[in-house]
Amino acid sequence: MKNYFKSLLVYPCLGIMLNSSINAQTNYHAATETPFQKKHAISINVLSPLSNRVGVGYEYLFNPKTSFILQGGLIGLTSGKDIRYDSDYTYKVDPKGYYAATGIQFYLGKKQTNMTGFYVRPMFTYGSYTHNREQKEVIGIGTFFGIPAVYYGKEQIIKEKVTYYTVDLNMGYQFALSESFRINAEIGLGITHDNKIKDDYEAFDAAFIGAKKYSTTYSNYTSRSFSNNNTALSGAAAVHLSYIF
Repeated sequence: MKNYFKSLLVYPCLGIMLNSSINAQTNYHAATETPFQKKHAISINVLSPLSNRVGVGYEYLFNPKTSFILQGGLIGLTSGKDIRYDSDYTYKVDPKGYYAATGIQFYLGKKQTNMTGFYVRPMFTYGSYTHNREQKEVIGIGTFFGIPAVYYGKEQIIKEKVTYYTVDLNMGYQFALSESFRINAEIGLGITHDNKIKDDYEAFDAAFIGAKKYSTTYSNYTSRSFSNNNTALSGAAAVHLSYIF
């Protein structure tokens, strides 16, 4: 009888303890696994309007520290955004085009906290657009009060189609605003190549009648070149606001 009452007390207590342990383990795994259940994110580059474009993106989390990135957008958010001024006239650059980019993003933190922390991302970008450029033709070469001078004819506006490629490395930090929203800030450095028309000559002593000069443009809208060469170092910066789900 004594053992009977003992079993009535012990076994329920053991059951309660076992059930509590199972619940604790379940809650622990739920807490640690819940963040990884959100593997998708859509984003907008809030700085893109400053370079006369609109940019959006998509992120897919392969594993806790690696994700696939796809970005794209339209170049030429407004036709009158860029205006060049030269002496007594103005003209609109009026860019129109698109771009697409893809890369793999690596989160560098020791603990995965669901798309937050420091990251690096190698990226490839392709873009195509048309824009207006100023063209001047050399009509004379001489001196002006003893100073060498090149004389140009009337300026003309030409429509140029540009395609470009950029390979760069981006670095940034992503913050959690809430369970579903993230914001990041990043900078990138890389190499860009485009097919923009270049001047027929550079130094004065290489000028000749009929040679053409063009307005200088360093930007391809998604990045900015550090020189006017077709292939050059380039830099970029972005701030993305993301919704994860």
